[in-house]
Amino acid sequence: MENLIKCRFKLSILFWAIFIINSFPQTKIDSLKQVLSSKAGDDRIPILISLCKENLFTDPIQSEKYAEEAVSLSQKLGDDFKLGDAYYNLGYSKYRLGEYSNALIDLNSALDYFFKAKAEGPAASAKILMAILNNALGRYEISVQLYSELLPYYKSKNMMKEYSKMLMNISTIYSEKGDFDIALENLFETQKIAETYANDDKSFIGDILCNIGEAYFGKKNYDLALKYRKWSLEVFEKINLIDGIAYMQSDIGSTYLQMKDFQQAKRYFNQALINYKKIKYNIGIMQVKESIIRYYKSTNRPDNALAELKDLVKLSLAAKDSVMLSKCFNHYADVYYMKNDNLNAAVYFKKFIDLKNIIDAEENKQKIIGMQTLFVAEQKDSENKSLREENDLQKSRLRTNYLIVFFTAIGLLIFSILLFLLFRKEKSLKKNTELLERKNEEINIQNKKQEEMILAKDKFFSILAHNLKNPFWSILGLNNLLGKNYKDLTDDERMELILCIGNSAENVYKLFENLLSWAKTQQSAITPLKENLNAEELILNSIKPYEVRAKNKNVSIETIIRKDIIINGDKFMLETVIGNLVDNAIKFSKTDSNVIVSVYENNNNTQISIKDAGLGIPQEKIDKLFKIDENISTEGTLKEKGTGLGLIICYEFVKLHNGKIVITSALNEGAVFTIILPKE
Repeated sequence: MENLIKCRFKLSILFWAIFIINSFPQTKIDSLKQVLSSKAGDDRIPILISLCKENLFTDPIQSEKYAEEAVSLSQKLGDDFKLGDAYYNLGYSKYRLGEYSNALIDLNSALDYFFKAKAEGPAASAKILMAILNNALGRYEISVQLYSELLPYYKSKNMMKEYSKMLMNISTIYSEKGDFDIALENLFETQKIAETYANDDKSFIGDILCNIGEAYFGKKNYDLALKYRKWSLEVFEKINLIDGIAYMQSDIGSTYLQMKDFQQAKRYFNQALINYKKIKYNIGIMQVKESIIRYYKSTNRPDNALAELKDLVKLSLAAKDSVMLSKCFNHYADVYYMKNDNLNAAVYFKKFIDLKNIIDAEENKQKIIGMQTLFVAEQKDSENKSLREENDLQKSRLRTNYLIVFFTAIGLLIFSILLFLLFRKEKSLKKNTELLERKNEEINIQNKKQEEMILAKDKFFSILAHNLKNPFWSILGLNNLLGKNYKDLTDDERMELILCIGNSAENVYKLFENLLSWAKTQQSAITPLKENLNAEELILNSIKPYEVRAKNKNVSIETIIRKDIIINGDKFMLETVIGNLVDNAIKFSKTDSNVIVSVYENNNNTQISIKDAGLGIPQEKIDKLFKIDENISTEGTLKEKGTGLGLIICYEFVKLHNGKIVITSALNEGAVFTIILPKE
């Protein structure tokens, strides 16, 4: 099956472009700009919306700017329908720019305002685009639900064209999930309905043919896939839909590539690239360039592939597209292997695995070297402090015993001298006894705490010894094996040993980092340096280091955050907490699932929620997750290893913010970790 991202774009680009755009008068952009220059205040809103729609498929960046101004003016006006329309077009613009999560936030706002204005038609359009975005994010059930909710609405309005489009969208989701036979049955049924109004909407016929070709491609029936894709291309060429033309040219090129007809594949890829550049659609440009690289690899032309890769890496960095960048690293590794340059191949394969910044990695290594001595010294100080406190407690007990004897003797003496004084002394003794009992109780509590600290310390060193021993033995053993047998090993065997040594070293580094962070919290060496942080920036910075790990596991990370939420806290600590919890969610997530990071606020606190669809946590383990003496460490869904300290560090850092972490979970239904931070 072809790249799912491409298939998802198919829903949005081809299904509803004509339907939505043709719902409004088509006016030339230049004349609209001239009209806009003569308008002021609220009168600018309808012109801005029209300009936004005109630019959606030619210049989405400019389209977004028009929509933002329309939102600002509509908010001042307080008109629900205009606000809904402005937010809808802003969400559509962000979708065209590939900003899916932000687009969903704006579309939710649009839907709310359309409901308030009782605008059923525009609300339906908002739901359609939300379904497209959820499908693109891999949330198939939500997408199907949204499409299904629209079926009775369109049927009640006798809008069979739109009704059939909903059916086709649902069918396409079956295709994406790999149920190609079910998808084809539904698509052929949709085609029958669409043929009754084919003259009214030829683009929809092209959409259906496109998706039938997609399903046959998934079934590896390339002859039928090519037939329907060429048929779809003819339809789009007749109506001059550039998006559709470029998309089908790219798909036809991929089909020829599978059929080993390399000359035709390259011809169609070049045509697609020209058309995508016409409409400035960067996502399409990058996807076609990636296909051209696959073409050069298939035709054994590594130097041509390297030249294309250099350009694609620049585009990926400019677009901040980490997914495409990881594909580039993977292609680099393959191409260098083709050129027998095993060293460069190994370097780029490592980049593909974890996409880490080399400079940051070097800085982290230096930080470990500099903090090891401090860690050992702090541990010794902690042990000495515990011994001093134990001695003080023993002295306190002796002093207490002497006092009891002294006051008892005084009481007996007074009793023998005078009954009156005895009565008064009895009161004094009773009071002193109560004080002594409270003091003894406090001593017992302190003794219990000391015992718990000693147990935690012993467990801590046990964890440290256990977790360090295996990686170090692994590094030493593998290094010894590599050194002694280097000439006898194949390149693949050497590379496997090198990667194993690297993974073991990375595990040691992660363990040291967690141990150092935990130890500093125990010694009260860390004080939060609080500042006002934008929630969206905080979350995106926190999850960025884990995007590649998620991609390698086919887990998508989705964020739901309002742009105006501010969190008062320590940037380093909160990024550490959120990053640890996201990494943990990825570790326990099943493949082809989602991790959802959302931020909400109320009058008293701000809540950051990390939800996964993984294995879940047994109830009896939840209360033990934040205790150092329990050492709860579980393998991930792909046997990923952990130290058991990440959640403990999260607990300590949130505690320093006067907050708490709440966990809800059920076996095989995933888990939700909610960070609750008080507003200050």
